[in-house]
Amino acid sequence: MKFTPIFSSILRQKFLCFFIIIIPLFVLLSHIFDIYNHICLFYSFTKTPCPACGLTRAFGHILTGEWYAAVKLHLLIPILFLLWLTILLVTVFPQKTREKTIKNIEIFEQKTGFFFWFLIIYACYGIARISIQAYILY
Repeated sequence: MKFTPIFSSILRQKFLCFFIIIIPLFVLLSHIFDIYNHICLFYSFTKTPCPACGLTRAFGHILTGEWYAAVKLHLLIPILFLLWLTILLVTVFPQKTREKTIKNIEIFEQKTGFFFWFLIIYACYGIARISIQAYILY
């Protein structure tokens, strides 16, 4: 079975990659200066955690070396961090190296469906978090 490459398509869009790189750096600053704003609309309306709840604080913990605290907030943060790190590295690579790396990632994705399966796992994790929280609250 051949999977459609998703992650390598993202890597080809340099402006999007810069945007994805910059956001966690702002998260790091907010984490360092202990500035926290809860802007999750899903949580604001339902009072249950969305699939992304905890990612901001978890990413801040990862960037400051607090891996255990990060995983307690969001189980999938190590994989998300590795994806972010890949985006960072591929974006700063020289053009020839960048294209070769993206092509290798595309081949890997087509063979394994890694990013596709990660999205499925992420969705299941999010549904489980919502379900468990709803069960606890009600």
